Amino acid sequence: MIVIAHNQYCCISNPVMKGDDGAVVKGPQGYFKNRLGFNEYRVREHYPRPFPLYPGEELKELKEK
Repeated sequence: MIVIAHNQYCCISNPVMKGDDGAVVKGPQGYFKNRLGFNEYRVREHYPRPFPLYPGEELKELKEK
Protein backbone atom coordinates (compact mmCIF):
# COMPACT_ATOMS: atom_id res chain seq x y z
CA MET A 1 0.00 0.00 0.00
CA ILE A 2 1.25 3.45 -0.92
CA VAL A 3 0.76 6.28 1.58
CA ILE A 4 1.25 9.87 0.45
CA ALA A 5 2.05 12.34 3.23
CA HIS A 6 0.73 15.93 3.20
CA ASN A 7 3.91 17.32 1.67
CA GLN A 8 4.56 14.53 -0.86
CA TYR A 9 3.57 13.38 -4.34
CA CYS A 10 4.26 10.19 -6.25
CA CYS A 11 4.70 9.23 -9.89
CA ILE A 12 3.09 6.00 -11.13
CA SER A 13 4.12 4.62 -14.52
CA ASN A 14 1.68 2.54 -16.58
CA PRO A 15 -1.37 3.55 -14.48
CA VAL A 16 -4.63 1.63 -14.85
CA MET A 17 -7.41 3.12 -16.95
CA LYS A 18 -10.40 4.59 -15.15
CA GLY A 19 -13.90 5.10 -16.51
CA ASP A 20 -16.07 8.20 -16.30
CA ASP A 21 -17.32 7.09 -12.88
CA GLY A 22 -13.76 6.68 -11.56
CA ALA A 23 -13.91 2.88 -11.48
CA VAL A 24 -10.98 0.83 -12.77
CA VAL A 25 -11.53 -0.53 -16.32
CA LYS A 26 -11.13 -4.27 -16.92
CA GLY A 27 -10.69 -6.07 -20.22
CA PRO A 28 -12.79 -8.98 -21.54
CA GLN A 29 -10.81 -11.61 -19.61
CA GLY A 30 -11.01 -9.62 -16.37
CA TYR A 31 -7.50 -8.18 -16.52
CA PHE A 32 -6.86 -4.56 -15.61
CA LYS A 33 -6.19 -2.24 -18.56
CA ASN A 34 -3.05 -0.16 -18.20
CA ARG A 35 -2.09 3.03 -20.00
CA LEU A 36 1.32 1.80 -21.14
CA GLY A 37 3.99 4.47 -21.52
CA PHE A 38 2.08 7.05 -19.45
CA ASN A 39 2.95 8.56 -16.08
CA GLU A 40 0.40 9.71 -13.52
CA TYR A 41 1.23 12.05 -10.64
CA ARG A 42 -0.79 11.51 -7.48
CA VAL A 43 -1.07 13.94 -4.58
CA ARG A 44 -2.51 13.69 -1.08
CA GLU A 45 -5.55 15.85 -1.95
CA HIS A 46 -6.81 13.23 -4.44
CA TYR A 47 -5.51 10.12 -2.60
CA PRO A 48 -5.94 10.79 1.14
CA ARG A 49 -6.08 7.05 1.98
CA PRO A 50 -3.48 4.35 1.31
CA PHE A 51 -3.90 2.77 -2.12
CA PRO A 52 -2.53 -0.39 -3.77
CA LEU A 53 -0.64 -0.64 -7.03
CA TYR A 54 -2.57 -2.65 -9.60
CA PRO A 55 -0.81 -5.26 -11.75
CA GLY A 56 1.40 -3.51 -14.29
CA GLU A 57 1.68 -0.24 -12.33
CA GLU A 58 5.08 0.82 -11.06
CA LEU A 59 6.01 3.39 -8.40
CA LYS A 60 8.67 5.56 -10.03
CA GLU A 61 9.18 8.10 -7.26
CA LEU A 62 7.76 9.32 -3.97
CA LYS A 63 9.08 12.83 -3.26
CA GLU A 64 8.40 15.91 -1.20
CA LYS A 65 6.91 18.98 -2.90
